[in-house]
Amino acid sequence: MTTRVFVDERTPDGEGLRVQLSPQESHYALRVRRLQPGASLIAMDGRARQWAATVLSQESRKCLISLDEILNPPSPTAPVFLLVGRPDAAACLELLTGACELGVHMIAFVDTARSQRHSPSPERVARTIQAAMRQCGRFSPPDVRHFASLEEALQFESHLPCVFGDLETRDEQVEVAAVPSPPCRVAVGPEGGWTRDERALLSTLGATPVQVSPWVLRTPTAALAIVAKSLVF
Repeated sequence: MTTRVFVDERTPDGEGLRVQLSPQESHYALRVRRLQPGASLIAMDGRARQWAATVLSQESRKCLISLDEILNPPSPTAPVFLLVGRPDAAACLELLTGACELGVHMIAFVDTARSQRHSPSPERVARTIQAAMRQCGRFSPPDVRHFASLEEALQFESHLPCVFGDLETRDEQVEVAAVPSPPCRVAVGPEGGWTRDERALLSTLGATPVQVSPWVLRTPTAALAIVAKSLVF
């Protein structure tokens, strides 16, 4: 398994630079991954850059690395914009992890009639996204936003096709759409689903219902299932 560590986003461009990892990243490299001098790893600035790197030394629980070679990001993919009626804090973090790993461009939590009141702190959100980036190797983080209403959220990138997950799609009389390939928007309600008025608003503003399972899915599961279904690698 490739070890990935984060360096300061202000690290200069270039190759052959020596960088002292932060105490947290030094602990991860030396104590969690047990890297020794000469070990290879990948350094990430968490914004857009990565380097092939080498551990140079470990002294007093500090890890010094060399940034050997700049790595090129993969070819950009068409964006997926995910609009989610805010679930509870734990579900928000679960969704952020999966959406980051799937390459979602933007994740927006939306205030809806059945949204939960409490969201994870910005610090917890940042740590969760960083952990997901460390796991999957993504070069840049997703954009995380908040919209105060469903109508406001649906105005975002309104020229793109939009599909929404809906409990009502289990009714055979409801015509459902295929999930479009990116670029697209995906809207998923909070636990408990959309209200009648919200479903009407979604339809009025051009969103179409989709179905990914005959079962009632949790918000993170439904959102990630629809996003995964839209992706073509």
